Amino acid sequence: MPALSSRTKARVLFFATMLAPIVIVQGARVLLGGTPVSSASAANADPGLAITPPPAAPLTDAQRRAITWIAGQPASLPLRSPMDRPDPPPIIVHLPITPAPEPAIPQPTQPPAPTFILSAIIGSSSSGGSEQALASINHRIYRVGDEITRGWRIADIDSRSRTVTVLGPDQQRITLTPPTPSLRRP
Repeated sequence: MPALSSRTKARVLFFATMLAPIVIVQGARVLLGGTPVSSASAANADPGLAITPPPAAPLTDAQRRAITWIAGQPASLPLRSPMDRPDPPPIIVHLPITPAPEPAIPQPTQPPAPTFILSAIIGSSSSGGSEQALASINHRIYRVGDEITRGWRIADIDSRSRTVTVLGPDQQRITLTPPTPSLRRP
């Protein structure tokens, strides 16, 4: 017998597992004395050879009374299952309709002043005015008249007093001074 490849062995095993139950059932029918009967051969079988069930046992008195009682019941009664419970009628609650309250309109508030950090002043206001002086605010260099953020402009840079005046919306005025260096002791 030639050696089979692993693929062929897998196919043979697959078909053997599919056909094994059928072969076992048919073999059991033959061994137990019956022959497999198909539906076509059963329909054409001789009615004299048909298997008839044994006759029913006679009815007892209790069974006859039950049949008489069932026959005496009116046919109009619905046959209901004891497991069937009727659905309760829906509960309808009428609530008065109240209008929703008007939402409160928030009043416009003035935004808080932004945080400015003055780190240095460069230049001198003595050499022709403060227009030539520069200020380092929030790590950027500005001169008088520049806008730092929306609505906030530099009004004055005074290098002698080391102050910068910033004007905001609604003429808010903030005076900035650079932080003083801390002295370290050894």
